[in-house]
Amino acid sequence: MDNIIEITSIQQYVDAIISAKEDNKQYYYRGEPRFYYKLLPSIARNTYILNEQQLINKAKQVYPHVFKKELSPIELLMTLQHYKIPTRLLDITTSALIALFFACNNPVDENLEEHAQELDGKVYIFQDLRNSKYDGIENILSRTYQLPVESIYLDKYLEFIKSYPEYKDMQSILKLEIAENIEENINFEDFFKSEENRILNDEFNIISYNPLLINPPMLFDRVRIQAGNFLLFFNNINQEESNKKFLIENAIQGLDENHKYIKKIIKVKDEAKENILENLKLFNISEGMLFYDNIDKNCEIIRKSICGE
Repeated sequence: MDNIIEITSIQQYVDAIISAKEDNKQYYYRGEPRFYYKLLPSIARNTYILNEQQLINKAKQVYPHVFKKELSPIELLMTLQHYKIPTRLLDITTSALIALFFACNNPVDENLEEHAQELDGKVYIFQDLRNSKYDGIENILSRTYQLPVESIYLDKYLEFIKSYPEYKDMQSILKLEIAENIEENINFEDFFKSEENRILNDEFNIISYNPLLINPPMLFDRVRIQAGNFLLFFNNINQEESNKKFLIENAIQGLDENHKYIKKIIKVKDEAKENILENLKLFNISEGMLFYDNIDKNCEIIRKSICGE
């Protein structure tokens, strides 16, 4: 890939960030401590997606005071993500320095053999992330865990989501959009139904390859402090040759390094990570600050700093 830059210091990193900037563009960042072939939300790693419904329903059952009924579906996913339940959200940030911290800080993945993972960190720079123009679609996607575990066809899914209360928000925009294109002497209800299905089909196919940008409500201080945002993923959709129908699979595509969202990748050399983390403290970016609300983690940091561990 041509757009990978290698750095060993904060100064080199800042220079790389500035060189990637274009006027009037909003950029987002994600720091990864090691190399992965694709960027995937946690639910898509291992076989978690097969247990998505069980994971979420069990968390709601055990901690109803945390995963409250009054939370919107997207707020529920955010809360689950906050408490380390795998979800279809991928954390991103508007802060390049915070992304650099995460590219340097996380430990080696103990589930992988050392030779199977590249220890250099990576910061992904995202551009042109997509919001949907249809209100409510983020909440509809957040309810996808309610689908049956077995794969289903897209047309059945589209009928399924019309029972959701959030669909009314989406439908109101659909009606306005379709009404603008209606010709005289056409029955609106019949025309709306056919156009509705066509638009929904196209929209969900697009989202299956291009996750939605979520600018979240600040439910947690940690999201605010980390300048947090999310990418919301949908399942893969593939058209079957035999019947030309679109099948929703129990898998998520993820983003590879050539995805159109990814403008540039900055590789952080493993041997430079420790020094970069020390220098980031000069900018008040540290584990204690970014996770100040995690008492267990901060007490561990206090112990290590005092006892010299």
